[in-house]
Amino acid sequence: MLVFLIAGGFLSGHTPAQVMGAFDTTDGLPLRGTLIHLAVSCVYGTLFALLTRGLAGLLRSSAMVSLLGLFYGFLLWLIAVTLLRQAAASLLAVAPALVFLLAHLAYGLALGLAISRQVASLSPESRGITGQNNVR
Repeated sequence: MLVFLIAGGFLSGHTPAQVMGAFDTTDGLPLRGTLIHLAVSCVYGTLFALLTRGLAGLLRSSAMVSLLGLFYGFLLWLIAVTLLRQAAASLLAVAPALVFLLAHLAYGLALGLAISRQVASLSPESRGITGQNNVR
């Protein structure tokens, strides 16, 4: 996501420091903006992990988890564009929309790929449970 945001900022005439400083709504400091964005990303990633853990029985393949991650990234983008972007007086308001969308989709897909291995380990088949009574 960071790569997409910095590349988009570069294409629209902003330095990486300006792009990352946009996440700090107080002073526009790049380091603080980066740390704020990473913290928020960690919270969103944790929420996604909890969601997929709860849905582990329904998610039959890593491809399904990856697609769910892609959809999750789209939802985060939609929330950012409709609720947060207009409220924040920052450089994010002038970031190219396509780059902003691609960055969120990349984040969601990366989450889906990372979490898919953990969800697979939670499935009954991976633990040797086949639905039969294993009492000996």
